[in-house]
Amino acid sequence: MTARRRTADARPGTGDVRAAIDIGTNSFHLVVARVDPAGGFEVLTREKESVRLGHGSGEMSELSADAVERGIATLQRMRLVADAYDATLH
Repeated sequence: MTARRRTADARPGTGDVRAAIDIGTNSFHLVVARVDPAGGFEVLTREKESVRLGHGSGEMSELSADAVERGIATLQRMRLVADAYDATLH
């Protein structure tokens, strides 16, 4: 399941465009924002993808092959979103 919300246009503006990914056990979150010279920021888009890395029984000492594939596919897609905004990924 993917949630996508566009909060601002990708129109030219002042400041660098940066992207950040938060990798959690169950979901990955992406935020792309324009950072203004004064230190503020404008969120251009946000994404959330359920990856269920911790899905399964027992302790999470190893990730399943399926979980790794889901995680890699999600990171690749989020990279494409960041690239579409010409964002530096952090």
